[in-house]
Amino acid sequence: MFYACRVKTAESTDLVTPLRAYVASTLSEGDAGACGDDFGEAQRLRDGAAARAEDAGSSSGSWADAREALREYYRGLCAIESRIPISSASEHARVEFSWRDAGRGPRASPKAVAVPNVQYEKCAVLYNYAVTFSREGAKFGSDEGDAEGVKRAAAAFQSAAGAFAFLADVSERKLGGAADLGREYCDIMIKLHLAQAQECFYLKAKAMNSSGSVVCKLAEQARSYYDEAERASSKLIGYVDDALVNYVKLKRAYLSAIAFRLSANVILAVDETDVGPAIARLRQAKDALSMALKQSAVVSSDSGLERVKHLLNEEITPELANLEEDNECVYMTRVPKAEDLPALTGTSLVKTVAPPAEHFSPVGMTLFSSIVPDSGAKALSRYTEMVDELTRNETDLLAVASDEARLALREMELPETLVALSTPAPLGGDLEERVAAFRSSGGARALTASLNRVDELSRQCASTVKMIREILETEAAEDSAARTVHGEGAWRRESSSAKNREMMQALKRFEVDLEIATKSDEQLKSRVEGADGVLEQLTEENMKNNAPLLTQPLALIEEDASVAVNIQSTLEEIEKIGNERAGIEDLMRKTKAEDNILAKLMARVGESLDALFEEEIRKYDEVKEAVMMNISRQSDALSRLRSLQEKFVQIYDIEGLRRETQSHEHNIRHALSVVEDLRGGMEQGMRFYTGFLEAARRTLADVQDYASARRMEKEALGEELRAEKARAEQMAMRMSQMNVSQQAYYHASPPPQYAYPSPQYGQPSAPPPPPPPPPHYNSGPQYRSGY
Repeated sequence: MFYACRVKTAESTDLVTPLRAYVASTLSEGDAGACGDDFGEAQRLRDGAAARAEDAGSSSGSWADAREALREYYRGLCAIESRIPISSASEHARVEFSWRDAGRGPRASPKAVAVPNVQYEKCAVLYNYAVTFSREGAKFGSDEGDAEGVKRAAAAFQSAAGAFAFLADVSERKLGGAADLGREYCDIMIKLHLAQAQECFYLKAKAMNSSGSVVCKLAEQARSYYDEAERASSKLIGYVDDALVNYVKLKRAYLSAIAFRLSANVILAVDETDVGPAIARLRQAKDALSMALKQSAVVSSDSGLERVKHLLNEEITPELANLEEDNECVYMTRVPKAEDLPALTGTSLVKTVAPPAEHFSPVGMTLFSSIVPDSGAKALSRYTEMVDELTRNETDLLAVASDEARLALREMELPETLVALSTPAPLGGDLEERVAAFRSSGGARALTASLNRVDELSRQCASTVKMIREILETEAAEDSAARTVHGEGAWRRESSSAKNREMMQALKRFEVDLEIATKSDEQLKSRVEGADGVLEQLTEENMKNNAPLLTQPLALIEEDASVAVNIQSTLEEIEKIGNERAGIEDLMRKTKAEDNILAKLMARVGESLDALFEEEIRKYDEVKEAVMMNISRQSDALSRLRSLQEKFVQIYDIEGLRRETQSHEHNIRHALSVVEDLRGGMEQGMRFYTGFLEAARRTLADVQDYASARRMEKEALGEELRAEKARAEQMAMRMSQMNVSQQAYYHASPPPQYAYPSPQYGQPSAPPPPPPPPPHYNSGPQYRSGY
């Protein structure tokens, strides 16, 4: 009924000769003689393990004896491996471990495979160890009616899956071409034995008359495992036995049909008139069985094939025909397509059961114990790893205990709620830091100082703009007066209104922006004045007065009053236990620092290092005991604290405290947001006025240069006009003295023309470009009051 894996057959292999030759050549004949009967013992262990694996389950051998022999030989191999290197290298012992492949496909080797690798030997031993469980499960599960046998079969199959998983982890995948020791073959075996174990649970549920839905889920899960086994076997086509492949296919089809059939029964049990989905499920069952029969490549007498045929012909087909006939004559419901039906779901009750690690540990093996490894550093490294693992585990336990205490106190809101009886609870989140930062920065006084700084900058900007206007207006007035004195014809220069047009435009922009900024200042001042009440909440005195406290009940009996005292003492105990962990860690570090066994390793030639390690590691028992006691005491203290906290919550109004605390924190958070908003507005104002003042000062400098140049130009032109007038008067006087005839022609030469450079603003012979307009306070991205 169930598939049993074949035993991997061991061929005769000589261990004694190569091992003795290695010890004699590498060490000495004396060392080889000191090994005594160890060479023969190694041979006896191999021969015994191979023989017992073959006889397991027969009248001459039990499963337990076979597994014990295999484990003993495996442990012996581990001991040999640590002392005598085995490989094909000339300087190592060359032992040809010979085994036949377990696979029987055309790709499997028909001859024994010999590999000089101890890992190959160890994996072959593990394979046979797993096979003993497989064969044991197949034997006990052969009778479906034997409930105890089915139970033992399920356990054996799960152990087989765990052993194959162990083998997959140990093997190195490439071991002399033996695919039955590789991970891919092990994956097939794992899925196969999980499927068979799941089928055992299906048989058990069926025998116990469990509900149809439960049995259906178990069958569907078994079908899923067989399907996974089939997919895994496709990777080793030609190597895996054809019998195994056909067995898996037939099992998958059989259990699939069972699951579909049970699903149909469940549908009809809920509503006997809902025959459409039931017919669709039975059709799925029939199709699964028919497909399996077409693809089967076994003889007609195969029990699995006969079982599938019986299920198809004697059960599924008649049931389907009857149900279809009832539907055509009575119900006439629509039969849905298979793809429209929901997929069946399974329930797994199995898992891989790994063999205990100590079963394969070489600790306690005395085989070749007289041979000390060449490198003491390797042994020291092994011991160091043991110590590191121990200390790491103990440190992790202490860390977990600390986390457990921290989470438990946070869950119980302790000690915050207890402290709230006499002292306001601290603010949550980052509120404490934000309030402290507000106070350290000067508090409300700092806001007032910032506002005064904004006012000061505003006055400086207004003064600078006023100076620009006064200079331009003064220059224009001087130009107009000179033009009046000398006359438009004689005053040969451009008027101020035309010359300073761009500067006047820049001035107007300054004045408009300054007016807008002034309005923003007024709004900001109004916001600051209106926020006085909110800012007062952030003073130390007001926060202390407004902080909520946990009030005691009016009628507090003595027993209830002691609850808070007991909680306080328990919290102190938990804190003390936590502080002890630092001392335990110091003890652990001190013990590790003083733990130097290198001298002992070198001195104990010929003795078991396992015994030495076991003895030396005991010095850490004190640390382990301290860790265990610390964790146990904390667990007891936390248990008491939880009981006290439950009473504390019943006595005191914790919910009221939470509400008041939330309201208090909300007010503080709102006040801080007001502070941030005001600060933001003031910072924007200062940024605006700083940029504005810089631009205005640049413009003021340009205007001053312009006015100075215009003044020099005016003085030069006035001097020219006065000189021209003096020359004309002098000429007239000379002409009068010479009695020049009135009829003589006098051609006065035109006055000389002088070219004066224009004032220098930025580029030659052109007025300087107007300065860039200053940023608009409260009208652009540089300043927003936010209010």
